[in-house]
Order: sequence, then C-alpha cells, then structure tokens
Amino acid sequence: MRYILMNLSEKNKKSFDDSDSRIFRKNNVHTAITNPTLAKISVIILLTVISGFIVIEILRFLGILVDRGFSISIITITGATILYTVSKERNELIKSIDYSVLIFFSAMFVFTAGLWTSGLISEILSYIPNPLPTNSVANNNAIIATVSISISQLLSNVPFVALYNLVMIDNGFSGDDVYEWMMLAAASTVAGNLTILGAASNIIIIEAAESRGLKSFGYIQFLKIGSIVTLVNVIIYYLFILLFSYT
Repeated sequence: MRYILMNLSEKNKKSFDDSDSRIFRKNNVHTAITNPTLAKISVIILLTVISGFIVIEILRFLGILVDRGFSISIITITGATILYTVSKERNELIKSIDYSVLIFFSAMFVFTAGLWTSGLISEILSYIPNPLPTNSVANNNAIIATVSISISQLLSNVPFVALYNLVMIDNGFSGDDVYEWMMLAAASTVAGNLTILGAASNIIIIEAAESRGLKSFGYIQFLKIGSIVTLVNVIIYYLFILLFSYT
C-alpha cells in the first residue's frame, strides 16, 4: 500500500512539474535571437538615434542650431529608414510593427486637438487659476503642478502638455520663464505615475503584458502605489525648482 501511494505521489509530482513547465513556456516572453546581424544593426542604429537626440538638444541649448524643422522626429524617421533599407527582412519588419499603438496615439492627439479647437479645454481652464508671468515662481509652479497631475488623468500626460503649452504661451510665458517650463515638464511626467490613464505608455505596456498572458496591474492596485510615488516626486521636484530659482 505504501509503495502504491509513493508511486502515485511521484506521478502527481511529475504531472504538476510538466504543467508548471508548460505554463512557464507559455508566459515566457523572451525569444531567441534568430538574426544576429539584424540585431547588431538595430542596436547600432538605436544608440546612434539616442546620441542624435542628445546632440541636437545640446546644439539648441548652445544656440548653434536654431532650425526647428530639424527635430528628433527627423532623426527617428531617418534611423527607421536606414534599418528598413539595410535589412533583408523588410516584409517581416513591416508586419511586426504594432499598428494599434500608432493608431492609438494618432487618435489620441486628434481627439485632444478637437477639444482645444472646440474651446472646451479653454472653458474648463477658465475655472482654474492660471499661472501668469507676473506671479511668483512658487505660486505659478503650484498651479502648474496641480493642473498637470489632475488633467493628465483625463487626457494623458503627453497630449496634456501639447495643449497646456498653448495655454502658457497665451498667458505670456516665454523662453525666459525657465522654472515654470521645468515644472510643467516635471509634473506632467510624474502625472503618468498616478493612474493607468495618466500616461498612454501605461496602457500600452499593460495591454502588451495581457496579450502575452501575463498578469497586469488593476486600476486601484496601480493607484495605491502610484499615489505615493507621485506625491513624493512632485514635492521633491517642486522644492528643487523653487530652491533653484532663488540661487
């Protein structure tokens, strides 16, 4: 009897091990590199594109490059074109593009542009205190931080910045108002940590994880952690920029 039970136990253990192995293989998102040459070329182009981002921003900061037509978008398209040209797997590259992400981003910007053109965003912002160049940096940055974090949860942070840029320019802010623009950049970035809807990248990553059979964050679960991260970060950014403005 004991021998029979031991055999059954061993069979069940092996069955569970095989089941776990199948689950692991199903959820394992890592795949082997099948084209080392293309992988190396992709890494080189990726590093070149990132270096191009850094160089172009340094040149603009130094005032050497003033042509706004030459942007990071041109560098990105150039890198993608080179990769497509040198690759022998062009059809596979085209098929592997996540077109749903491109459509999602395009539709999101079209939607937010419609909100701005219709005057709805201006109407909403009319009930919220506006930052003004005549106000103190402390007051302006408190408003910018609050508006950035709250409205980004409705529009997502990138479209929000695209719209709020126009608001700040209409209010009279220019390139000389460095601290307000720094606060907008910092607060809108942190806003993506508060909820899943705060940044489009959150939605894309979660959808990608779920499509591969992986467990992702729920809205409340994300909010519990995100609220702490967002609060701590925005306080640090606010105090740092405020301190920097007094030096």
